Amino acid sequence: MRKRPDRYGFPLPAATLAAIEISLLIVRGGESPQAMQRASTLVSERTRGSTLATIDGAAHFMIATHASGVAGLIAQHVYQAEARQNLPV
Repeated sequence: MRKRPDRYGFPLPAATLAAIEISLLIVRGGESPQAMQRASTLVSERTRGSTLATIDGAAHFMIATHASGVAGLIAQHVYQAEARQNLPV
């Protein structure tokens, strides 16, 4: 990951990602630009317990074009996270 500030004004070193202690779902579109797919892969590789999912045929704005696929992934992720913590579902 880059060590210099990005255009939003904050750095995002690998150590910052490694410090994330929550269950993380990273969803990318199979038709998203290569840079977005690579960024998703890097975030996934650097966060413990993360899940990387790809929605085939979707691009970057998949919440509008593939809403049911995104919703299904989120529902599954929340269910699994709650089950790991023994929370009522």
